[in-house]
Amino acid sequence: MNHKKKLTLLLAMGVLFGGYVSVANAQQTDWTPQYLGDPAAGLQATDTIRIVLPAEMPQETLQWLALELDSVDISELVQLEQSGDALVIAVTPVQPLASGVHELRLVEYNQAGDILERGLWTLNVAMDAEVQRQVARFFSSNLTLDGGYRVGEGDLAGEVKNDHGQGTWTLQGSSTSDTRESIAGLSLIYDSHGAQVGTMPADHPQAGDDPREGQDVELGEYLLSTRTNNVSAVLGHHAPVSNSLLIQEFHRRGASLTAQNDTGSVVASGFAYRTEPVSGFRYGIAGIGDHRHRVAGSVVSVSPLAERSKALTMTATYLEAEGQDHSGYGLTGNDISPEGEGWSVALESHVFDERLQLRAEHADTDYDFDGDRTDFEVEDDEASSYLGLFHIWQNRQLGDSYANWSV
Repeated sequence: MNHKKKLTLLLAMGVLFGGYVSVANAQQTDWTPQYLGDPAAGLQATDTIRIVLPAEMPQETLQWLALELDSVDISELVQLEQSGDALVIAVTPVQPLASGVHELRLVEYNQAGDILERGLWTLNVAMDAEVQRQVARFFSSNLTLDGGYRVGEGDLAGEVKNDHGQGTWTLQGSSTSDTRESIAGLSLIYDSHGAQVGTMPADHPQAGDDPREGQDVELGEYLLSTRTNNVSAVLGHHAPVSNSLLIQEFHRRGASLTAQNDTGSVVASGFAYRTEPVSGFRYGIAGIGDHRHRVAGSVVSVSPLAERSKALTMTATYLEAEGQDHSGYGLTGNDISPEGEGWSVALESHVFDERLQLRAEHADTDYDFDGDRTDFEVEDDEASSYLGLFHIWQNRQLGDSYANWSV
């Protein structure tokens, strides 16, 4: 099957996924909750959210209700108030909500294992100048030091120091406000004989390029990140924003930048990582200065159905890379530096109250195992994956426990 036919199949499946939305929403409910106020009029970041439950709702239904804010279950924060014959769900945010658009959802988990969406509201949180000045800060530090001294020696090869000290210093901190969240964490490694943070044996032919003979204090893993309503930036050891056939569970030192629109329906990310795992200061803070040891790419995700963003998500990924996870050494004395590039397109859908998950992806790559050092041809390859998963039971109560069943 050629590329044109495969892309046509993916697009056709996207139309099919989107068609499920009207069926899922066609289900009739026997009672309807009411949001108290106008969610579109603007909500302050610390305002209490109230939802009126009608008097005709059976009282036993309360134990099966769940309230979600931006897909996070906040049922534990709910307080019940009485208003005439009706009950009112009241929730006050533990910390101020970020300004912008939020999704509030009330669902019912019935005894048959079904999930019924009883209410869905879009909240517009206004920016409050006073709340912007409310900033929460956190900082912690952990220092460990060990020392020893040799009082006697004999038959030791080479010069050996009698004293030896080792230790680690871990620092963590965060700062959160209404408009920004920043997180920092790093570890420093101390060794009086030189911190051992290299990635290859000391007798390796390329060991001269490796920081094994390090300084007394070296940098271990670290992570610096900052996020606003629409933009986030990360520096340090982390993974890309999404997995695909091209890159999965790839955790390296590097940098990434992600941006999205106000509704979150369009998300774009660019990233660059060191190809192999590294520690220490020698390769630089970001570790991506050498193109021969760099993986770079971008990811764009679009959810075209504004009212049901999870009903259809289209994701495109592009990747180019050079180098390998562990340094190689060729017979001619030159290090091997493979390189390549690839792209993938994926469609994903969660419908029928997210009980049905459908996913299709196609990827294509060009790979040169020895780079441009020889005349070996570039290898072209492609792969496709398809997934269909239906959740028959979701948190279904069986006695004192809950069960999940998916096929």
